[in-house]
Amino acid sequence: MPTWDDAAQWYVDGVRGAGRGFNDLAARVTLDLLGGPDGVAGRRVLDLGCGEGHVARRLARLGARVVAVEPTAALLDAARAAERAEPLGIDYRTGGAEDLGPAGPGLADARLDAVCAVLVLHHVADLGAALGHVHRVLRPGGALVVVLPHPWTDHDGARWVPGPGGEQRAVGAYRREGYWSSGPAAGVTGPAPLTSVREIGWYHRTLGTWLTVLGRTGLVVHEVREPAGDDVPGADPRWADVPRLLALRAVRR
Repeated sequence: MPTWDDAAQWYVDGVRGAGRGFNDLAARVTLDLLGGPDGVAGRRVLDLGCGEGHVARRLARLGARVVAVEPTAALLDAARAAERAEPLGIDYRTGGAEDLGPAGPGLADARLDAVCAVLVLHHVADLGAALGHVHRVLRPGGALVVVLPHPWTDHDGARWVPGPGGEQRAVGAYRREGYWSSGPAAGVTGPAPLTSVREIGWYHRTLGTWLTVLGRTGLVVHEVREPAGDDVPGADPRWADVPRLLALRAVRR
């Protein structure tokens, strides 16, 4: 099964190339939930699991003071190379979501106005630990925005099936939480180029689990959105009436 180290260049090529629409959608929803330009200008924002930095750069161009954390060395190298090519003042640090303290990126308590985790937290094994750190580094009233593949429509066994009005999304093993991966594409043996993040896999959690863990961590959900997947160039039309993403805005008590 491939890892993010294996997939780093594939991801960079995808998020910067013609197939970046899904990531663009996630970034646009994130910026909107953060309040748009007026909501981020002058604010100190953490981009948690920043990848190659495309969300961090959007935030910085809108005037945010951005610190960005990423555990995958090749992705962080790509983000830092982009910063050298276009200096935006982004503070890139090595680290994972489960440890933002002195052993990791060293983020201080209650210093951040906002945290965004764009297509990140479903890859984290210990969600409670990650959200506990988010709560710690946010100031009271600070906001967390989480965007992830919608748990109801994208999990082990979810698939398209024939329906009376065309293909419909069928629910698979929705209640079975834990790590899952689609594995390589059918008929592929040995090393092969990735075609989907599903081949790497992620930790599936139900909607109930997401909301419960957020609440137990001291983060109050203020807004929930479920963007469909047809709002990007070249989108699969089957997603027009089906939620593609789950986006949550929660505030620290």
